[in-house]
Amino acid sequence: MQRVRVSIAVGFASTALALAQGQLVNGLRAVVSDSVITDYQVRASAAPAIDLLRARLGARSDEFQKQAARTLTDALEQLVERQLILHEFNTRGYTLPEKVIDDVVEARIRERYGDRATFARTLRAEGMTLERMRRQVREQIIVNALVEKNVSSQLIVSPYKIEAYYREHQEQFKVPERVRLRLIVLDKTSAATFEERKALGCEILAKLKGGASFTELASIYSTGPHRARGGEWGWATRTELFKGLSDIAFTLEPGKPGPLIGYSGQPTDYQICLYDEHGQPTLVRRFVTDPETKKESMVEERACEGTAAETNSLPGEVFYIVLVEEKAPAHVRPLNEVRDEIEKTLLAQAQDALRKKWIEKLRAKTFVRYF
Repeated sequence: MQRVRVSIAVGFASTALALAQGQLVNGLRAVVSDSVITDYQVRASAAPAIDLLRARLGARSDEFQKQAARTLTDALEQLVERQLILHEFNTRGYTLPEKVIDDVVEARIRERYGDRATFARTLRAEGMTLERMRRQVREQIIVNALVEKNVSSQLIVSPYKIEAYYREHQEQFKVPERVRLRLIVLDKTSAATFEERKALGCEILAKLKGGASFTELASIYSTGPHRARGGEWGWATRTELFKGLSDIAFTLEPGKPGPLIGYSGQPTDYQICLYDEHGQPTLVRRFVTDPETKKESMVEERACEGTAAETNSLPGEVFYIVLVEEKAPAHVRPLNEVRDEIEKTLLAQAQDALRKKWIEKLRAKTFVRYF
């Protein structure tokens, strides 16, 4: 095995000394022992996360600026920690056989590139060299090995802690009431006019009450996105459906189709109407969404009188017929179902705390300076 040696050129040593004496060199963000971390390295490390923030928040928003600055700070700290770990490896006199690096590089070539020719072309296109790649691989192996030795391998989560966490975090494991749905959707592509859509809905509802298969009728008549699956929507909680629909679906008896439901309006302000099997309106409800909380609420409910003027203005841009196939009541997931999740959570918390203590010990015995 070859002992790791660090050779510091005279010019580099002079630069590090100047930095230690407070002479700031442009582009530097930190010095860790005899290694420097540049602004370019920090920005390159943070770039993927910042690109996601920019796409989500917009480059000009105050929130983007705040989160981007925090991301850059986090990236700098991660690079400092990495150098602290590498410095620990060097000063402890650990060794890493070249064959280990060779094996990882070869495996990466096979998995990511297929062959060496593609690998070489990709490296050139990315402005990367084989030597730089080997150095990155070497450093990553070292970091992983020392984190495993000083953090991960030190931890065991006892059954008592798992059970205590479960008792203290019952809210976290609550499962809301759910229903398993099928839907028949009739929009303007199913029939041109309001009356035609309503008549078609009543015809379908009569067939269902006569024993026809909901799945078959959905695959024939529905214009919804789940038509190919016989209208199968799957399991849904109340918050996963718009409130006008969920308020009805969660009152239905499994296996029996609900009423014909007419819908008109926008997602933030809409009305629904319930029709009986003869197409007569029985109830109209209006729902609006609070622009700040995004919460839907019913703001109006009225029984239909069936006058001609009222009938002409009833909701019916889209009609729905709902079948609840199964209901699952709200409940708390049992411990045996969530034990592994809790163990992972507790391990992650313990590892984070132990890693911070270990890094602080490394800082205490290593020269670190920020700029």
